[in-house]
Amino acid sequence: MKSLVVILLFAMSSWSFGQASDVEITIRKQIQKFEKALIQKDIEQISELLDKNLSMGHSNGWLETKESLINDLVESKINYEKIEAVGSINFTYKSDDLIVTRRDVDVYGILNNVSFTVKLNILEVWKLNGQQWQLLARQSVNRKL
Repeated sequence: MKSLVVILLFAMSSWSFGQASDVEITIRKQIQKFEKALIQKDIEQISELLDKNLSMGHSNGWLETKESLINDLVESKINYEKIEAVGSINFTYKSDDLIVTRRDVDVYGILNNVSFTVKLNILEVWKLNGQQWQLLARQSVNRKL
């Protein structure tokens, strides 16, 4: 009987790790889509990827909502040229529909006609809305070198 319990517990833990991996793959794809959409100014894609209540804090103290982020891209206040991942993504599961990611990136672009390069630590909160993971909150800070 004990061996049956051990086998069942092992099977259940293996299944749950497989599920987590699927979610992580999905979130990674959402991150890639979001960064590509920022660079290409793909407003339709960005609208799909962002929760209506988005709160986005930049390393320079600039705060944005979904609406202001889209407007700033459309008005070319900011142009993202390249976003490079540095290292791996760490996932923290808060619930079945809320996941926090931490990751590092190097960002290259133009803000108000001035070129910039920033090395960032990013914390993101991803929320499952229906069948789609959307970015609910994002905060970046300058990465210590």
